[in-house]
Amino acid sequence: MNTTVGRLVRTELKLMMREPLTLVFVFAFPVVTMLIIGGAFGTTPNAAFDWVNPSHWYVASYLTVVIAATGLIMIPVHLASYRERGVLRRFAVAGFPRWSFALAEAVTGLAAIVVGSAVLLAVAAPVYGLPPVHHLARVAAGFALGSVAFVAIGVLLGSLLPSARSAQAVGLLLFFPSFLLGAGGPPPHVMGHMVKVIAGPLPLTLLEIDPAIVERLRLLGIERLGDLARLPHGPFVRRFGAAAASWHELARGIDRRPFVPRGHAVAIEASIFGEGRAADEAQVFFALRMLLARICADLDSCGKRAGALRLAIELEDADACDFDVPLSTPTAHERTMFEMLRAKLEGTTFASAIVGLRVAALQLEEGGEAQALFCADELDPERVAVTIARLEAALGAGVARAHTRDAHLLEERFVYEPFTLPPRAMLPQRHPERELVPQLRLLEVREVPVQLRGGEPAIVDRQAVRQCVGPWRISERTAKLNCAEGPVTRDEYDVVLENGTFARIYHQGSHWYLRGIYQ
Repeated sequence: MNTTVGRLVRTELKLMMREPLTLVFVFAFPVVTMLIIGGAFGTTPNAAFDWVNPSHWYVASYLTVVIAATGLIMIPVHLASYRERGVLRRFAVAGFPRWSFALAEAVTGLAAIVVGSAVLLAVAAPVYGLPPVHHLARVAAGFALGSVAFVAIGVLLGSLLPSARSAQAVGLLLFFPSFLLGAGGPPPHVMGHMVKVIAGPLPLTLLEIDPAIVERLRLLGIERLGDLARLPHGPFVRRFGAAAASWHELARGIDRRPFVPRGHAVAIEASIFGEGRAADEAQVFFALRMLLARICADLDSCGKRAGALRLAIELEDADACDFDVPLSTPTAHERTMFEMLRAKLEGTTFASAIVGLRVAALQLEEGGEAQALFCADELDPERVAVTIARLEAALGAGVARAHTRDAHLLEERFVYEPFTLPPRAMLPQRHPERELVPQLRLLEVREVPVQLRGGEPAIVDRQAVRQCVGPWRISERTAKLNCAEGPVTRDEYDVVLENGTFARIYHQGSHWYLRGIYQ
């Protein structure tokens, strides 16, 4: 008889390890859920967790999740699938006693609970630590009785339900409400009204009540949230003080605490990727100026100032470099930021060309928004009147102007009178001519054919040169690692070609290169 049960147990253990549902719900689900929710409420003891470490609370409570998953999901589905496929009839025909299979399933379920609990504790120990055991005998007795009770419930469900699907549906229907409303879910103070009504049988320790008050309530026969919710509000508050009003409302599913909005973090950054490669510092600085222009525009629109910058550089060989640049004073000034970044990069070399840049503004502070008193460069009377109205509203007094007059006493020589606008004809009409300044747009450096005449470029890339300015002797470092050869020297020219192109070329060694085009 014992041999028969032993063979069945060994066979069932092998089949259990091949079942995906068992591996997921008994071994994986409790461990993964415990790791996620175990750190969600911190490690500071509070009343919601009966004044214990919340992480230790969930480590201990998730042992019951292993027991429930085994008794409500694993055993019923496994046993019902045997009944559905006629395996139990074959056991009866083979001469196995009817009780032997039930006993084998119970032993298999208890073994799964022990192994699943051991895996849970082994994973939790290095992450959250194991909760201290104050009453070892009570813990062992509760663990054993709970395991046997749930295994017995699982055998009963598997014996009554006709198919594996029905057993799985009933098991999940029983498992998840008990899992969420029991110790494996969130504390009751974050649940809604209907959930709290359903969670009426839960203990009072789940509310933020002092343990001494909980003990007093237990002496009065009030041990559950439902018991507390049925008490009259007025007498209960008069008996236990003003704090009892919130306890009674929470037990009834009423939470008057307002929602506290989470602060929205403003992220201001700009990046450039996939637009070529930069092999010298001039190209890098040109790209940095573009990114800083975007950063400063965003800072001004948000009314912010940056106290630090972070520069991320991506190289052609997939390497990346990060630079943190603190600013002495929070600012949104583009030139100041550029000078700080250039000073940070001074003397820095890279193993390969730069293919990506990202600049982020950090340590943002309020800086206000720039408001112009005048809306345009022209002195328009209507705009001046609007400006005066703004000043009077801000100062709380009228705007006046001072002028001198002939008087005997010194104090009477100065007089203030309201500011009035002169006629439009008396205003100077200014029409400044805006000078167009070409901007050099750097291109991918490429070699071009150049023919000289008198020592100056005469034909560039098969185009005749109409005008040439230069040369300018440029000496700079490259962004490459092998900088032992010293700075690179070249002669640069600005040329206007016959097709109207305004270009920058340079001569280095015996070769000519196109550096950029003016726009």
